[in-house]
Amino acid sequence: MLLALPLSVVGCLTDRRVLNFATPALIFVALYSLLPHKELRFILYAVPLLNVAAAHTLSQLWHKGHLAKLTVVGSFAGHFLCCSLFLSASYHNYPGGLAFQALHDQAPCSQNTTVYIGNYAAQNGVSRFGEKCESLFDRRWNYVKKEEMDVETKRKFNLLLIEPKEAHHYQATHHVVEKFHVYGGLKLSKDPPYVLTKKKEAIYLLKSKRVKKKVDVISS
Repeated sequence: MLLALPLSVVGCLTDRRVLNFATPALIFVALYSLLPHKELRFILYAVPLLNVAAAHTLSQLWHKGHLAKLTVVGSFAGHFLCCSLFLSASYHNYPGGLAFQALHDQAPCSQNTTVYIGNYAAQNGVSRFGEKCESLFDRRWNYVKKEEMDVETKRKFNLLLIEPKEAHHYQATHHVVEKFHVYGGLKLSKDPPYVLTKKKEAIYLLKSKRVKKKVDVISS
């Protein structure tokens, strides 16, 4: 979309056939833009049509001489670099999933375990599909996600996924097992690739000092 969106607009303005072709996609995007809650996945269905409109513009440019061809190639190179940065940012934007995966390494599924999932973790990667130790027939692990819960109650949980600013409340009862980071912006570097992504602490995995180390159970 980074390169396709402006090129699709140019295509629509310069060729009526492209406008007729892309109009349903533009209307679709415009209607979804009226919603208060916006996500890219809502409009992904319109992307192929806009890409076709953008391809028409590139085709016209490609036949206008060597300078135009260099412009097209340079645009693709810039698009690739920007997408690489965005991919790196997206990869680090859901630390809750990694934290939730690591959480299950702290105790065996056969052990009664209570897990508290903080609001930030729940919104950034934690999913019921990641609950490795819960089934219809065995509920020894209890996963809890409640926003309105006081600190004293949370201290009774065996495992916690919380934000760094909350960690000081549990120093007496829990210890930090691992810290998980989220995308924190870009920074310049003297070495290739010259532009790097910064990360900042987002989620702490805390374990109660009363919980024993995980013991692997080997079935005979």
